[in-house]
Amino acid sequence: MDDVIAFLKEDIKKYESAERYAHSLKVYDECMWYAEKLSLSDDERRTLGISALLHDITKDMSENDARALCRECGVEYTTLPTLHQDTAAPFIKKVYGNIPELCAPKVLSAVSKHTTGGDGMTLCDMLLYTADFTEQSRKYENCVKAREYIHSECEKIKKNDRLTSEKTAARAVALISKMTIDYLSAKGRRIDPRTSRTLSQMEELQKE
Repeated sequence: MDDVIAFLKEDIKKYESAERYAHSLKVYDECMWYAEKLSLSDDERRTLGISALLHDITKDMSENDARALCRECGVEYTTLPTLHQDTAAPFIKKVYGNIPELCAPKVLSAVSKHTTGGDGMTLCDMLLYTADFTEQSRKYENCVKAREYIHSECEKIKKNDRLTSEKTAARAVALISKMTIDYLSAKGRRIDPRTSRTLSQMEELQKE
């Protein structure tokens, strides 16, 4: 484990509850599993690991503080359940601005799309989005179904088969996005438009 990862594993404790911190570590482990199965490069693996540890860094922030951060940084947010996604990048830049690797665009992209998805998702973006839903402590029925299916598909990927890796990741994001939309619809709750766009984009990717 390198120094940056070791540092983050300790430092994020300052911002997360014990339960949230345990989740972040589980997401990190899940991301590393995907990184191995999909033959990510060392650079991608590192980006994914950093993003996994940072993705929920503002989830335990009070609503008032989160709204204040949005006003301060000119951030627009769509719904309260996704507010932590929209505040993560500006908070990371504010707190870790002296560590360029933690504020790298590819890290901020992943943390900014981990709940709703977003336009032009990279493989790392897709895997963080997936891992947040499929990490091992998630016991909801949809999470378990998604984890079992996606893991079984990943096991079939041959080493260094980039095209299949990307299509499998897109299929995973599409599945999770559809599950999320169906769940929110059944509950009569608002669906973030980014999730709907993500589903459409992932379905298109699979056709290519």
